[in-house]
Amino acid sequence: MITAENLKDLGHQVFIAPTVEEALALLRQMAMDVLLTDINLPGRSGIDLASAARRQQPGLRIIFTSGYYAGAELKQKSGLSDIIYLLKPYTRESLAKAIADATK
Repeated sequence: MITAENLKDLGHQVFIAPTVEEALALLRQMAMDVLLTDINLPGRSGIDLASAARRQQPGLRIIFTSGYYAGAELKQKSGLSDIIYLLKPYTRESLAKAIADATK
């Protein structure tokens, strides 16, 4: 919720989905610019979410957050070469930079 508030404070529109299925349903309903997801999610992984989301919206930019995976390793595991990796814990400034990098 802190991340969502920080993003709103930075002027972004934020949609929160508590499950992978709800996130994919949102993506079916509207176009999004960026998907920000943790790698470890309840039920399915963020990697699964990102792969399915990219199939639905090929131009969707992906930002993974985690305290466990290195960016290069994550690119290999996900099969998505253009992801942005945001190491936890992150600051508001590093979150803003990741979003800016994703929307260039």
